Amino acid sequence: MSKTVLYVAKDVLVAVYLEKDKWSTKQWLWNDKNITNVLKEIKAINSHWILLLSPEVSYFKKIEDDQVLSRDMIAEKLPQLFPEILASRQWDWKKLEKNTYLIEVVTTKVWKWIEAAEKIGMVFDKITTAKYVAETNKLELTDPHGLFKAVLAEKKDSGKDENVLNITVKKPRNNKTIILSIVLLLIASVFMTGAWFLNQRTQKLREEAIVQQILQEQALQITPTPEPTQTPEPQDFNLRLKNNSGIASSASEMATLFSGAGFANVEILAATNAAEKKIVKETTVHSKFELPTNIKDTISNILQKKETVYQIDMTENDVVDILIIIGS
Repeated sequence: MSKTVLYVAKDVLVAVYLEKDKWSTKQWLWNDKNITNVLKEIKAINSHWILLLSPEVSYFKKIEDDQVLSRDMIAEKLPQLFPEILASRQWDWKKLEKNTYLIEVVTTKVWKWIEAAEKIGMVFDKITTAKYVAETNKLELTDPHGLFKAVLAEKKDSGKDENVLNITVKKPRNNKTIILSIVLLLIASVFMTGAWFLNQRTQKLREEAIVQQILQEQALQITPTPEPTQTPEPQDFNLRLKNNSGIASSASEMATLFSGAGFANVEILAATNAAEKKIVKETTVHSKFELPTNIKDTISNILQKKETVYQIDMTENDVVDILIIIGS
């Protein structure tokens, strides 16, 4: 199992690795334009890595179903669960007791450069999400040291079935590249040391060309994450209102407006003590995941606020998808 962990966030990559028996860290700011050079630097440290994906570049869900599900049955549910068109190698699942299932997903944008890294010889012994590691080890997402320690302690699990949750990439095999490498090695053994170094430089240029070709083919530098297969509508979301405005009628009036806009199961959360009745100035919207633009626009129009504060801080165990705390 690798002792090198690469934490992948939306704009930052953080490497944690052993160097001369001491733990070292290094981080890069990355985007579509510089990812090629970043991958080369990471490979120079080590070619084997564990990828730990932040919630910004991955999805993690726990679902329940009345019937026993197979991988194919879960695959049919993916368009309703995640806002991306997913490749078969881009996600994995695990069955728990009582027909409960865990699902991990790599976003398409990150998955493209993972495949590009594969082509130049990088190997990912394990790919998993920070949310899954946090939940299974009872850790907080804000505890990076605990997450790194937990993922390093896990044994290497390969394969995709209902007992193993690991979005692991198979080690690539490129016969043409292997044959070419052998030929170059034989040539290098015949020539002088200077010719050998020249050959190594040629090999590096070839790897750069491979990465550039892959990125161009996949249009990584200009292609955004694919649009959802179907745009979520208000009726796809359960919504709860909590009135902390000090105006008794605010919640009921809002409930009528949200129901009229199509939101499902709009309910009002009644305060039970003085702390919960405390008046707040700012109206905030809390959710389990990043809300689609059309849903945000609908909420903002109803709240009649130009800049609504959104927070992704709800858990999978919350009954509703969206909680709106109405301020004064």
